[in-house]
Amino acid sequence: MPALFLLLGVPVLATWDNAQQRLVTNMATEGHDVTLVYNHMPKTGGSTIKMMLAKVVRNFRKRNENYQFEEEDFAPNTFRVTSIRSPCQYYRSLWTFGSRGGGSFHKQMVHRGYEEYYGSKAPYDSARDLAKFEKWLQVVGSVYQDRLQRKLLNKALGNQTIASSSARNIDCWVRTENMREDLQTCLKMFESRGGLVDWEAFEIYKDAHKNPSDHAKCHLYFNKARKNLVEEFNKEIFENFQFDDCCSGAGMKGNTVVRQRKH
Repeated sequence: MPALFLLLGVPVLATWDNAQQRLVTNMATEGHDVTLVYNHMPKTGGSTIKMMLAKVVRNFRKRNENYQFEEEDFAPNTFRVTSIRSPCQYYRSLWTFGSRGGGSFHKQMVHRGYEEYYGSKAPYDSARDLAKFEKWLQVVGSVYQDRLQRKLLNKALGNQTIASSSARNIDCWVRTENMREDLQTCLKMFESRGGLVDWEAFEIYKDAHKNPSDHAKCHLYFNKARKNLVEEFNKEIFENFQFDDCCSGAGMKGNTVVRQRKH
């Protein structure tokens, strides 16, 4: 039975079969062979992005949360996409998700004896829970920056910074806070490189239901001390993606999401 996705509250079942058939037919007649590779950075909307890409791109390969790029992902006929989120939004999402018992990172923290640093009651913005959040931030440190650097690596190139990895290894970025528009930009660029995109399917799935969340607005979790912690631990992200504010989705050098690959 096909998966059920909710689009603006309306169930959609059979549309994917039609979209799939269009892609197969077009591929056979037009000879497109460019593959879009999406590397899923945890807590950046990757589940929604993967679902959408699977519906609109025929030659699609994903690298899930705990996996890096592989050698085949750097072949000449590939187009690499990943996603990024403003740092404070990232930490808020990771912590509140763990506070309701979700995710492998939460399990690791519990195993290390830090369960007491998670919130007690959604949306986890009470004074008591925020004090726990601050202690949690001090413990997890640069986990966002470290995760991002690992995800971006081309292992064949040896040691790389976030700046060099993003310039060499990523063709296009999707900001969580601007997901639909950035994904459309990336797909247009993928198409210009010879990839095949089903735009009819994109129009259907662009408002796909996102994973539920039980947190409040980002700024409610961050006083000056907590912002300073995030900024101190993630200097490379702030420098290279130019986020104006810790909770803001703006950035990427004046909202430019496309990074030209350096050959």
